[in-house]
Amino acid sequence: MTRYLFLAAFFTVGLMVAFAPAQATRPAVPKIDAEQFDKLRKAPNSVVLDVRTPQEFAQGHVPGAVNMDISDPTFRKKIAELDKSKTYLVHCAAGIRSNRACNMMSSLGLAGLYDYKGGFKDWKAQGKPIEK
Repeated sequence: MTRYLFLAAFFTVGLMVAFAPAQATRPAVPKIDAEQFDKLRKAPNSVVLDVRTPQEFAQGHVPGAVNMDISDPTFRKKIAELDKSKTYLVHCAAGIRSNRACNMMSSLGLAGLYDYKGGFKDWKAQGKPIEK
């Protein structure tokens, strides 16, 4: 019995050590402002990812943006299928949903991520171009 308890404890500690560093060392997603966002969105490998609802997106969005609603039950599945070689500029209305989306995306191994901290509200306030 003692032998089994020892093996169980050894296995549990091994799992904790194996998985804890991966989460602790995952780099934070950089937060960028409107000027950085505008510059990066023009790069050939960049994708502007708007995580607002389709209704919000239809009212106006950053030119060329792709809409992937974070509240959609299939959101996690959709981001898991994204091209990991691309750079993703993620935004929502004000920065809360984009932060959540970036955390999910990072946990799935997407590394080229930027979170637009001001969101679409800031984009409009800065007088940047909008598509409908």
